[in-house]
Amino acid sequence: MTGVHTLEATIPAQAVPSDAVPSDVPAPVPGGGLTEAVARLAESGVTLLAGFSRPGARFAAVKHVLVGRRGVFVVVAAEPGTRLLDGAVVCAERDGARLVADVVDAAAAVAELLPRLDPALVHPVLCLPGDAEVETTVGGVRICSAGTLARVVTAGPDVMDAERAGFLGRRLAVQQQPVSGAPGVARRRGLRGLLRRR
Repeated sequence: MTGVHTLEATIPAQAVPSDAVPSDVPAPVPGGGLTEAVARLAESGVTLLAGFSRPGARFAAVKHVLVGRRGVFVVVAAEPGTRLLDGAVVCAERDGARLVADVVDAAAAVAELLPRLDPALVHPVLCLPGDAEVETTVGGVRICSAGTLARVVTAGPDVMDAERAGFLGRRLAVQQQPVSGAPGVARRRGLRGLLRRR
């Protein structure tokens, strides 16, 4: 991808109140899963970097990166059996607190790829299995399911305009490690193939 220019100034947060999920965001399909959830967000204009990949252990957990007017969302897919219990993340195969810390670190690693963007605008997200009505924050990580991911990504105030969000998405895209068969950046086109991948 060409035509990527260096950002000239630190990108500030802009206060443009908007508390509800925009009407142009497609409703989640029950049982659709994370792949369908992110694809539908891409249909609404959010830049999707599906299967985001870079060398290094800090990026290993990253499943997708979503870039929109509300910020940059680094999505990690929790392993089967992961759940919330008494306000804590509990995993079947590993320490839940360690998982939360890894999600925070993965988002920080992505933020370092955008050195002129306020790191507070890069959000760590842990998507639990299923599409249950889950939406909370644990240890600085936004916890959701495939069914509530759209709310996490699109609710709240705008912090940048669509043009700047698109630029940031392109800047991240050129820093990915190419992966054979990875869907890469998707917006309004090429989504059928992404939806077919389960």
